[in-house]
Amino acid sequence: IGAAPLHDLREYMLAVHPRVSHAQADADQPAGIDAVWLATATDISVSEDQSMLAAIRGCIARGVSVLSSAPLPGSVMEFAESIDRPLVAGVPENDSIELELTRASAASKWPEFFPRFRLSPVFAELYENLESFGAISSAHVTHIGSARESAAGARLVDALDTLGFLFGEPEEIYATCSPRVPVEHLRDLRGTVSANMRFSDGRMASLLVSDAAGGWERSLSVIGDGLGERPGRLAVYGDHCMWINGIENATDPARAPKVKPRQAGVSEAVSAFAGWLSTSGRHLAGTQGPLNHVSVLSMAGAVLLSATTGEPESPQTIRRMVLSA
Repeated sequence: IGAAPLHDLREYMLAVHPRVSHAQADADQPAGIDAVWLATATDISVSEDQSMLAAIRGCIARGVSVLSSAPLPGSVMEFAESIDRPLVAGVPENDSIELELTRASAASKWPEFFPRFRLSPVFAELYENLESFGAISSAHVTHIGSARESAAGARLVDALDTLGFLFGEPEEIYATCSPRVPVEHLRDLRGTVSANMRFSDGRMASLLVSDAAGGWERSLSVIGDGLGERPGRLAVYGDHCMWINGIENATDPARAPKVKPRQAGVSEAVSAFAGWLSTSGRHLAGTQGPLNHVSVLSMAGAVLLSATTGEPESPQTIRRMVLSA
């Protein structure tokens, strides 16, 4: 695409500066930029090279957004091995754990992971419908496509972020991966992952992610407990949300899609990335909190461990492993 290669990303991030208006521009100063997009981060290990994380944070501090469509950090252990370790150590295992984890993520500065499904415009429709929809008993996220669009590890982070928002952390996760290769960092995860989650209050959730499935597909199905006056499910897709009535098995006419469909000839993957990078997408992202790294990465660690052991694993187990390391 004509982009100039960079031989030293760290040095570039130390030198780059944000774009300024013409009135403020200095004739001798090179043009600034709006954002740095790390499309892939396979060779970046911030736990081994703390100067890389420092360069990223320096870039952010100067007003240049750093975005990544690959998981950085790639594991909760990598998060703990960074200068953010105090944010992980000492997290209490009680009712306030979610608040503490949220504070830990908010206090840290990592590249902004995107595109996140739950921060897409279509999720505004889901928010509007949830209150009248009633109690949720289960949900399923599908995020599949090709490795060229997004790797399996990134898709897993996005799916867990979505389910974590709806349900919180599960008590146990049972997962399988194909190919069955031990993986320590999500950036190295390839292939297909399936996981089932059990929550302490009886709710359930599942996910299917893959970077070996052809074209992009990202969707969410939310199912009620069947006890309300209007049973059924909420189906969320890339550009619309439907309330499917359980009696007539048809879309409720009062819940017609509101989100503008994408342009003809534009793939759903391109639409998802471009939407996030647009002015409206950046504004929407800015109104929400950062990715809860500790919680999402603990769930991801349980997924990878379960796929290795063949047994159900807990995010709490992953957190205890980190704290004892």
